[in-house]
Amino acid sequence: MNKEIAKRINLIKQGKVPEGYKNSDVGIIPKEWGIKKLTEYITSLSNGTSVNAGDRSIKNGEIGVLKTSSITINGFKPEENKLVTNGSDIKNLKVYPQKDNLVIVRKNTPELVGMVNYIDKDYENIFLPDLLWQTVFKEDCYINKKYIYYFLNTNYYNKLIKTLATGSSKSMPNIRKENFLNILISIPSNKEQNKISMVLSTLDKLIKLKQKLLQEKQKHKKGLMERLLTGKVRLKGFERKWNKIKISQILKVRNYKSEVTEDLELYSLTIEDGVTPKSDRYNREFLVKEDNKKYKITKYNDIVYNPANLRFGAIALNKIQKDVLVSPIYETLYIKDNKKHDIDFISAILTSYIQIKRFSTMAEGTLVERMAVKIKDFINFSIKIPNDLNEGKEIAKILNTADKEINLLKEEIEALKQQKKGLMQLILTGIVRVNDKER
Repeated sequence: MNKEIAKRINLIKQGKVPEGYKNSDVGIIPKEWGIKKLTEYITSLSNGTSVNAGDRSIKNGEIGVLKTSSITINGFKPEENKLVTNGSDIKNLKVYPQKDNLVIVRKNTPELVGMVNYIDKDYENIFLPDLLWQTVFKEDCYINKKYIYYFLNTNYYNKLIKTLATGSSKSMPNIRKENFLNILISIPSNKEQNKISMVLSTLDKLIKLKQKLLQEKQKHKKGLMERLLTGKVRLKGFERKWNKIKISQILKVRNYKSEVTEDLELYSLTIEDGVTPKSDRYNREFLVKEDNKKYKITKYNDIVYNPANLRFGAIALNKIQKDVLVSPIYETLYIKDNKKHDIDFISAILTSYIQIKRFSTMAEGTLVERMAVKIKDFINFSIKIPNDLNEGKEIAKILNTADKEINLLKEEIEALKQQKKGLMQLILTGIVRVNDKER
């Protein structure tokens, strides 16, 4: 970053207007930039249709309806859809995602409502549900639609759009069309719009390439697990048979509790990241500190699982290098004898997708949403393990190497996302100009 840009940022932080800039209804922007309402470019927002749909996604030649989960912070995911087979329902489907348009979540949870995605091509066999809108731009509209997409996805506008969501249901707020279309945005020249879109699109492409590589690495690891954790493929030098053994013979339940203290922080268990510092997303009632409330203590290399969400993969090896607290509804277990069993290998088995499927058959409850895998059933379940401790250790080493490669890619992707996020805040406000002089 050159000195001129640094000086400009510093002045704006102080609330001062740098030379060549002006105050506007959307903040300090370059003098030559204009301010327009979205309605000047978008004539209307097309509603999707509510229809009956199946549980699975579509195959070639079939017709489907998008799930609201198709609109994500990481871009449009057309594979998030449900099959529609009823003839009359298919006739009622009207709006499909069209190239160079935006799709908006008009109604959803407070976290997801107002999310905007750009559509890069036509998808004529999947249609919008009633909770999604698609933009209809004016025919003589000379604006880079991707620029609008990036603009509406800045932190400020993401929060602004969410504040427009109202309604009687706090859990499912709704955005009114006129409120969305009256949003004010700053507009640079077409040339600068195109440059901004090109810079951010380049970062998007790099992120997608990394994500594709990540998927390939994850697929490779899944194959390794299927072969090595079942004994289908044996490592060289190991020939002894595997034995079936109850989990209770390997692990013991840890049931110590404590209040939150300076030394014992409250953590959560997520399907994505395992035992991790609690975030806003997981700051639910049972994770909020209460006076005198006691939480379960978990130590380094404990197995931690959520009985209610085990069937979805909520189980992990705790790699936090200190004692921490987790929700009292979680179960924590530790290895009885490190000389007999390797915790990394046992963890690999228990957290594998193969084992998760088996655990899902054990869930009990009167209602689907209350089904859980009780600790007594968990520890009485039998798994196959090698007789030779060293075989388990060698398998764990191979899988840990795959994990390291996967985690490194995840870190690279996250770093690129943060780079893009920071860049968006600068170039979409005009603080940094996208031209040869400042690039």
